[in-house]
Amino acid sequence: MDIETFRYSPPFRAEVEPALAQFGMGQGSPEIDAYFEALLKNPDMRHDAVFVTRDAAGSLGMAAIMTRPVFGGHGRMLNMLMPQDDEAKVVPFGNAMFGAAATFGEAHGITRLGILVRDGQHLLQSFIDSTDFVSVMEHHSMGWDGDPVPLPVPETDGVTLGVYVGGDADTNHGIATLWEWAFRRDPIGPVLTPDILEDCVAHQNIWFVVARDQNNGRVVGVSEAGPDSFFSGIAVARSHWGTSLAEALSAATMNEFITRGHTSLFSMVRKTNRASVALHERMNWNIKGGGKIYAPPQQTD
Repeated sequence: MDIETFRYSPPFRAEVEPALAQFGMGQGSPEIDAYFEALLKNPDMRHDAVFVTRDAAGSLGMAAIMTRPVFGGHGRMLNMLMPQDDEAKVVPFGNAMFGAAATFGEAHGITRLGILVRDGQHLLQSFIDSTDFVSVMEHHSMGWDGDPVPLPVPETDGVTLGVYVGGDADTNHGIATLWEWAFRRDPIGPVLTPDILEDCVAHQNIWFVVARDQNNGRVVGVSEAGPDSFFSGIAVARSHWGTSLAEALSAATMNEFITRGHTSLFSMVRKTNRASVALHERMNWNIKGGGKIYAPPQQTD
């Protein structure tokens, strides 16, 4: 099969954009349109690199290496979009895209790439099934659909809540330290350092709700949210387990989403994280689907 793979940059927009309708661009979804518009204008805003594979028949696939480090800091998530017109092209296109991303990664200290496959993505699953990739995490896709009416925020003694969009070194350090502790056992290990936090705020439309101890100003809880309507996660200090702080952070974050015009929210929760699933359900979220994250097996000596 005669295909070519190249790294995308804005001068290729006119060549690539017409084929993106197969992935939902221009089909009535503001969030999908916003994602592709940002990617086409400035692929470096949310991605380390974006690769395109295509053939003479006009089939096209895309693979985007996400900016946020995972797997302890040395890995990235790879978002892969497979050609929709011919299932026979999925494996060769997938191999070409993954190979280009892996080569780029090796040159930039990225030693492992993870791929999220959602329920129903049978073309992407076909590519995964052709490889030796292993499942490293299963997740629920959670969703919330509500009214544009603020939720009551439970009071937590000695704690204040506020929206945070970066700019303070001490707060950045407090958030990053708590986040790294809370997700230390996560199989993907989403990394958040002070520098990554500032980059997320500046370039990826991510924001936080921070809970502080009123006595000393210490960060005792944080939620991460955005871009758009994605609720990334919550971390609560061990000293505040068993209080209503997780619910308070959830409600305050959802209220900020409502203020920003989002009343249909979604998140991803590891299936084994029963506490998080239960928190979502207490906040009237529902399981909408699921999926798995795959990665090449780790090399051993």
